Amino acid sequence: MNPKSTELNHYPLFSKKDLIAQYSEWLESRKDVWDLFAATAVFNAGGRNSNSARWCDEYKHKVLWKIKKRLAHSYTNLIPFEDFFYYEFEQSSLFKSAAEGRKPHHVHGIIPIPKNLTHKIWDSNTGCLTLRIQKDFKSIKTLSSILLEPIRTGKLSDWLSYSSKGKPFYQT
Repeated sequence: MNPKSTELNHYPLFSKKDLIAQYSEWLESRKDVWDLFAATAVFNAGGRNSNSARWCDEYKHKVLWKIKKRLAHSYTNLIPFEDFFYYEFEQSSLFKSAAEGRKPHHVHGIIPIPKNLTHKIWDSNTGCLTLRIQKDFKSIKTLSSILLEPIRTGKLSDWLSYSSKGKPFYQT
């Protein structure tokens, strides 16, 4: 055995595509417990502290906080993981005009909601967010817009690929 070799050298390295497939498989295996929502939160830039840490904090402590508050006032840990999101600023869609030049600070995320509480944020009769959560989101001064909708069956891998485009899986 080579003395410079480590045990880690004996394990295969997974590609991003493999990781996306494994995350998708695991998340979809929990569909009896959670409804998965795709979120895109776009922020008003403002003049102070316009860096990734600020917008990630806004997402976690304002957007997710409003959702958790709407789900249940007295319970914690209703959203089993809150760090499955990606911040973007420089990246833009291939479908946007380069002449537009507008690159807002935004965050893409996946939010698992316990099935028995989904009705508190999503009205299945109208196919949109409940009026109460819409009002809650409007009260966030730094939030320009938000798109929050259920991830369609079989489309989780597509959303993971889109939201993590051009970025490593684990941001620092």
